[in-house]
Amino acid sequence: MAKNKMRDNVLIDSDCYMALINLSDADLGKVVRAILKYGFERQETENLDSTLFALYKFATLKMSKSQKRYDASVVNGKKGGAPKGNSNAQKNNLKTTSKNLKTTSNSQKTTSNFLKTTQNNLKQPKNNPIETEIEIETETEKENASFPYDNKNKNIFYLSDCTDQRPKEYSAELRERYMVDSYEYHKNDDFGQAILLIVDTLLEIEEWNGEQQQIKFNGNTYARETVADLLATNGKKLVSELAYKIAKDTTIKNKPLYILGSLLAS
Repeated sequence: MAKNKMRDNVLIDSDCYMALINLSDADLGKVVRAILKYGFERQETENLDSTLFALYKFATLKMSKSQKRYDASVVNGKKGGAPKGNSNAQKNNLKTTSKNLKTTSNSQKTTSNFLKTTQNNLKQPKNNPIETEIEIETETEKENASFPYDNKNKNIFYLSDCTDQRPKEYSAELRERYMVDSYEYHKNDDFGQAILLIVDTLLEIEEWNGEQQQIKFNGNTYARETVADLLATNGKKLVSELAYKIAKDTTIKNKPLYILGSLLAS
């Protein structure tokens, strides 16, 4: 590539660092080499397995956003402005600051409303079989249950609300169906625990689908064969795609239903 098309620098933030730091030296080398090639030369790579490619895409998207903000600030700085003592410039700055504060406040309100709406949507509708077509635990029974929820006689989706509840813990043999290679590098960190939670949730969905012969979710009905096909085709891929979000996004309280919704939308 011509020298004048090479970037002078790349920006990698702490989120990228945390996502990559626990990789083995060999895998880290592969991902970092691909990230730097994209950062300096804007050349994409597909020569990575699904887990490493997901980390690569996460890092390059974050890097591109950071680079755009940096480039914009450099361009604006080169444009200059009115002298510091200019009263018109000061008035304009005050107006701009006030407008930005209002915009930030509105954005925060919008984000708060979005989070509330998302949490409400994750709750099962009243006519959903998960809530009404079977015997549901009472709130008192739920409160007295041990945490994490691990009742071998009742699937977690029998609960009227599985917020902050963990699915059953399955054997390594059953987990192998959806397990990803990156788990070996993250056994003792949040990323590894998120992988286990997603894998176990998929196994509970598999059980639930077999028992109910269908799954009703957010007003839609999914036939047993449809859910089985989604699990077989996208289950393992979903583990890699959701692991970082499940590990780091503290706004997701109802993780089993979030994973179920992600599977059915895949």
